[in-house]
Amino acid sequence: MRILTGAFPKIEGGCVVAMGTFDGVHLGHRAVISRAVEIARDMSCPSCVWCFDIPPRVLFTGENVELITTHKEKSALISSLGVDIVARISPTKELLSMSPDEFLEALFDALSPAHIVTGFNFTFGAGARGNVDTLTAYASRSGVGTTTIGSVTAADGKTVSSTLIRETLRRGEVSLCRAYLGRNFTVEPTYKNGRAYLPDRVAVPPKGKYEALVYFSGGKGNSSEIITVSDDGEVNVNPERLTAAKPEKIEFLRRIPD
Repeated sequence: MRILTGAFPKIEGGCVVAMGTFDGVHLGHRAVISRAVEIARDMSCPSCVWCFDIPPRVLFTGENVELITTHKEKSALISSLGVDIVARISPTKELLSMSPDEFLEALFDALSPAHIVTGFNFTFGAGARGNVDTLTAYASRSGVGTTTIGSVTAADGKTVSSTLIRETLRRGEVSLCRAYLGRNFTVEPTYKNGRAYLPDRVAVPPKGKYEALVYFSGGKGNSSEIITVSDDGEVNVNPERLTAAKPEKIEFLRRIPD
């Protein structure tokens, strides 16, 4: 999978584009991306995911939105869905100030889309004035098809969204997150003075005890462990295992009641 940067990277020969922020690559996102991959295969052209690396509202509101996935994990998850190209976009005031028509003109000139797939709530352009109806009308005039994927409902009846997942993580309900993500919530710990910590600027569970699948460095395998997360985000794992290897990935399975 190729990773491109810049607001409108040039893709020669056209592609089928899935557009969104896709933070978390949750079940709703997977529906959008997977449909784009299917259409691209039917049309015998590359599939491309055009995505913001952070939620655009952060630029204007200054809101501290914690990401569900790091850029590295997000790229890996998108790649696992069979995508050929990722256009990873850093939102700028110039980009977000473009009118919907200006935005689409630049997008179509750069990507030459053969088809575009979005979620039902996709917006773009200054003031988020562009939506799926705006996109469909513009694309139709250019002879380009569009597909809109509706909301995805989890088993508990809730509409899957990145906001819902962040709120669920903050409550420590990691087993419920699995129902929204379609996989276990996973982090790669960072190390300070030899101690493991949950990563910064990423949504993480609060202080408490958790059952987790811990992957150890050096090819030492993985095992189900009871880990403890402290107030400052330090992760404590079975000290007997730590004598041989460090945790390099942690999949949270469930919270253990106090």
